[in-house]
Amino acid sequence: MGPGSLTGAVSTKSDSLPDADFEGEKTPITLEYVPIDNSTAKLDLALEMMESPAGLIGCFEYSTDLFDAATIERMTGHFAQLLEGIIVNPHARIGDLPLLGEKERQQLLVEWNATRQHIVMI
Repeated sequence: MGPGSLTGAVSTKSDSLPDADFEGEKTPITLEYVPIDNSTAKLDLALEMMESPAGLIGCFEYSTDLFDAATIERMTGHFAQLLEGIIVNPHARIGDLPLLGEKERQQLLVEWNATRQHIVMI
């Protein structure tokens, strides 16, 4: 497996998300980065999820040879955005759910796509 390969990625979850209607409300997802040193990752990338009295808790375990903390934090944000989309619209097709937050969407679609140049005709 080469660097950047997601071969061997695993996603596990103990129970399904509860049926809840948060339409029009702020979704109850919070993120907290807590570094855990396991010395070696068993897989290139793994996500373990479980329910607790505090809510749904997830933990990414990843190979530091393939991913840096900034990439995992960005991926975690995309996953949270996806979960928020599921909560707001549980019947949506997965391809119709958002992965990008408003700031990142603005950066990709507007700022990085601003290729218009003024050309002076001689």
